[in-house]
Amino acid sequence: MRVTFNTTFHDSADAIARNAIELAARQREVSSGRRIHLPSDDPNGTAAAIAERAEMATTDRYRQAADSVVSRLSVVDTALSELSNQTSAAKVSVMSARGSTVSATQREFAAKQLEGVRDAVLSVMNTEFRGTYVFAGNEASTRPYDRAGDVISAYQGGDDPILVDIDRQTAVGVGIPGSGIMQGGDAEDLFAVLDGLIAAARSGDGSALESGIAALDRADARIASAQMSVGTDLADVDVQKQQLDTRHLASLSRLSSLEDANLAQSISAMTKAETAYRAALGAVNSTQQLSLLDYLK
Repeated sequence: MRVTFNTTFHDSADAIARNAIELAARQREVSSGRRIHLPSDDPNGTAAAIAERAEMATTDRYRQAADSVVSRLSVVDTALSELSNQTSAAKVSVMSARGSTVSATQREFAAKQLEGVRDAVLSVMNTEFRGTYVFAGNEASTRPYDRAGDVISAYQGGDDPILVDIDRQTAVGVGIPGSGIMQGGDAEDLFAVLDGLIAAARSGDGSALESGIAALDRADARIASAQMSVGTDLADVDVQKQQLDTRHLASLSRLSSLEDANLAQSISAMTKAETAYRAALGAVNSTQQLSLLDYLK
């Protein structure tokens, strides 16, 4: 059987091209450390890698949300601590105004201290975080309490918390409704209680001072309950963040197994491809040395 020169040449050229492509692919693996560069390199692996990257992106969004929740709740926790300090200061001032031996000057001093407490409480309840009010519930852009002179408004925020997803089935409430802390089930909110105590301190009304201390105790209980809830949420978010970190690392490991090259295998494959490529070049060189009489034999 005779083989034409053109057939031999084309076969040799095809062998060179195939081996050159294989050699280039293996060299790219070794230099980049990656097994997949194009979808055609491994269609199934590429699809799996896309799914892993989507999962990582979702996990990263939840991690960012969890970090934001921790920052916000930390601000709330600090504000509640300050609020508790102010109610404690109010009790001290009330105690200093009680009794028949307390002078008018002492009572006025106590009243001024209570006014300072009221102003501090107003500042705490209007605490902002990144341009929103932490005690305004789901109306985070609305100032919870306004003031006109010595008159403080009723609560103006929302009645529900803002829920932030930190996983597909886990949400944490932020944007705490201030009305639950300031009033709860009482007939008056804390501002009204402080106003009553200020008036009672000036007038020496012992009965009103006693009632006011009881109202401050109930406010303390509400503050402590809110702070306990915030502490629980912070602990839960911390656990969730650890789980998200674990999931992120697991996805990263799976993605690496899909996309990254096994360097030892890639070097071995590159060596084989280079050998095949050089053999193909050698075959063409040998073919070119044949004469027409060699093909006619």
